[in-house]
Amino acid sequence: MKIPYLKISSQVGAGFGLVLLMMAALIVFVFVRLTIIEKHNEKITSMSGANAAAMHTVNVMTRANANLTMELLLAPEQDQAAISAKIDANRKAVAQALATLDQSIHSAEPQALLDNSMAARTKYVDSMNRFRSLLAANRRDEAAALMKNETVPALNVFQQSIEALWTLQVQRVASNGAQIKKNIETARMSLALLGSLALLIGIVAAYFAVAADIVKRRLLEQTQRVVAEIFENSKEGILITDQQQRIISVNKAFTEITGYAQDEVVGKTPRVLSSNLQEPAFYNRMWNELLADDHWEGEVLDRRRNGQVFPLWLSIAAVRDRHHKITNYFGICSDITERREAEQSLGLAAQVFEHSREAIMILDQNRGIIRTNATFTELTGYTTQEVIERSVKVMRPEAHDDAFYERIWAEIDATDHWQGEQLMRRRNGQVFPAWITITTVRDSDRKVTNYISYFSDITARKEAESRIRFLAEHDFLTGLPSRELLLDRLRQAIAVARRNQTQLAILFLDLDRFKNINDSMGHSVGDKLLRQVAQRLQKHIRSIDTISRHGGDEFLIMLADIGTIPQVAHIADHVMRAIAMPYKIDNHELVVTASIGISIYPGDGDEIETLVKHADVAMYHAKGSGRNRYQFFSHQMNARIVERMALENSLKKAISREEFILEYQPEVDFASDRTIGAEALIRWQHPVLGLLPPSRFISVAEECGLIVPIGDWVLRTACRQAKSWFDRGSPIVVSVNLSVAQFRQKSLLNSILDALHFANLSPHYLELEITEGILIDDAETTLHTLTELRNIGVRVALDDFGTGYSSLSYLKRFSIDKLKIDQSFMRDINAAPAESAIIIAIIAMGKSLRLKVIAEGVETAEQYHFLKSHGCDEYQGYYSSMALSAHEFEAFRATD
Repeated sequence: MKIPYLKISSQVGAGFGLVLLMMAALIVFVFVRLTIIEKHNEKITSMSGANAAAMHTVNVMTRANANLTMELLLAPEQDQAAISAKIDANRKAVAQALATLDQSIHSAEPQALLDNSMAARTKYVDSMNRFRSLLAANRRDEAAALMKNETVPALNVFQQSIEALWTLQVQRVASNGAQIKKNIETARMSLALLGSLALLIGIVAAYFAVAADIVKRRLLEQTQRVVAEIFENSKEGILITDQQQRIISVNKAFTEITGYAQDEVVGKTPRVLSSNLQEPAFYNRMWNELLADDHWEGEVLDRRRNGQVFPLWLSIAAVRDRHHKITNYFGICSDITERREAEQSLGLAAQVFEHSREAIMILDQNRGIIRTNATFTELTGYTTQEVIERSVKVMRPEAHDDAFYERIWAEIDATDHWQGEQLMRRRNGQVFPAWITITTVRDSDRKVTNYISYFSDITARKEAESRIRFLAEHDFLTGLPSRELLLDRLRQAIAVARRNQTQLAILFLDLDRFKNINDSMGHSVGDKLLRQVAQRLQKHIRSIDTISRHGGDEFLIMLADIGTIPQVAHIADHVMRAIAMPYKIDNHELVVTASIGISIYPGDGDEIETLVKHADVAMYHAKGSGRNRYQFFSHQMNARIVERMALENSLKKAISREEFILEYQPEVDFASDRTIGAEALIRWQHPVLGLLPPSRFISVAEECGLIVPIGDWVLRTACRQAKSWFDRGSPIVVSVNLSVAQFRQKSLLNSILDALHFANLSPHYLELEITEGILIDDAETTLHTLTELRNIGVRVALDDFGTGYSSLSYLKRFSIDKLKIDQSFMRDINAAPAESAIIIAIIAMGKSLRLKVIAEGVETAEQYHFLKSHGCDEYQGYYSSMALSAHEFEAFRATD
């Protein structure tokens, strides 16, 4: 930058010559025109005053513009236009003042000061450029040291040089001004020529002062432009505060980082950004270090305007004046959210690598292992160093040849990926199945840099798959082939039989009265029985045959490539005899029989569904014929099954159509020979088949899940009838049978209370009959239910007593009111002494337990007198009356 001094030339010499001529002219005419000289001196004095005023204007306006330029750098955007207008007005004033000054002289001393200031400025600008480069490279420690050690000192030297230059020029102006005054006084006492010379010297001195002020102004303007450019265009957030830490300016990057506009933070302290997540001690340490070293930097957690908390790297420097007093604080901040996330991602990736439950190998471009994780060593037994030294081939078992691995790498080269199962060898020589994934890693030029291999030991998975496959194809309880596996084998066997024109047989086997065992002894005993049955079946068929558990207590047997029909009958008979052998289960000796239905391919059908259906039909026919037998399929049997299905469909609509009715069988007291109760017995008034007894439809209702709603209907209807008799002055206890399914309903107590409530019947007029099997299965729940029934006043009778498997000790635990002797004991009461002994024992036991005893199925006088003679309390049966309609029952009671 060149100093704007005027050069001494011929024009300057001509000017001085002109001045000398003017002085000579003034001397000649000094005495002649004294008045004119006096006026001329006043004019010169006025011009000197104008030059002094112009110099003062230049000085004041230049300083004002320096301050306004700094204000413009720090001012909010809305105030910048007004400040710029002031600067332009001041510059016009300076231009007008300079127009009154026309001469200057060259001086070496101001030039030296100016050179020093320019050198300091160059060092300052260079330091700022390096400072910004270090920040861009995220070398914050070096940047902070550079700011403290070079940038701030260079700026101070620059400012001090400018101030020294200005001071020198002011001193020179002051000195020249004094000289002007002295010359004016001398001119007044001497000659007008000396006054003119003094005026010329004053003009020259003023010109030098103006020139110095121009130099300072240009240097300040250029410095301010550089600082403003750095301030506004910095990628780092910058904020400047006063000595009270109030923000006076922020740059654009600061507003982008924090979300705050400049006018939202100016006048406030940086605490407006605080997240309040750091302890006060943190900020105390920050300010103590800043005041001690004029610098602090570190990471803080701040909060954006939208409330988001983010990490910020902050560098703060204290700015001091020449008296070492802090005038401002200068802060530079960077949002390091992405860097922290990247660091966390790298840390997480390292954690995932080391703690992954999959073994990981990283290979170089030549497929050599360069790194493994801990799981790799855990699974293979090899350390990273061992596989690096011995290569991955040490883990290859003999099961795979080289061609196998060549196919794998060919696929990787083509697709950058391979996944599959292969065998691997551990360090101890053990071979295990592994699921492996290999992925190619490429650089930006698509050049292979690494391969990453993940693998895991899938031994447990393979075993689980084998187990799942077994369970999918076999029954979980018995281990027999599943129904699906049997059907698949049957499909294949039919295809072979069709091709070879041979026969095969389907045996549909169902255990007789298995439900009674489940109900009386519990499902645990039933399950053990099914397993033993399956074991016996497997021992008594050929290896080419297949047995499957069809569901519940049903089994399907496929006999492949049979010879003759008698041969099938022989196998069926052999199977029945094996099943009928006694079973020893949980200290119980059980005997169970089976009913078997048989269909033959191709005579009874050539499709799987048809053969199975016909075998099922034959099995039901065997049960209907007395059980414990086998039966070959015939078309007459199929007609019966069709009839049963029709019955089931009609049964589902019977309740809504109100086709059920109740009949009541009298219960008579031996002592008074009067009717004291009635057992409600359900009948079905079938629209086609007529009146059906329970034996025709109750078993169907149990199988198709209708027994509970039918039982609830019986309960409600019987309660209404009992209430009707009570209202007519003939109160009587009505007995209602509860099925096992109905008794096990969690809503049983509510159903009973609802029935009593809607009928407005006292609980004492309701008696519930249950079977022995209910007492055995889940005894604790049964005890709780019976206790609740006793608490509400309902009576409980134990039906079919003596036919189950329960221990008599159970009667001591349960709240039972009455024992009902099963009618099966009545038939041979005289012919079979054992039957008589059982009846006598039951009556005696009831008396000892203070229970009422009632016998059912009493049909003869002989039976009547036997029971009465042995102290039986009540009886029912044809000897007294058959079951009657409600109206007939009223008429019967009227005869008592």
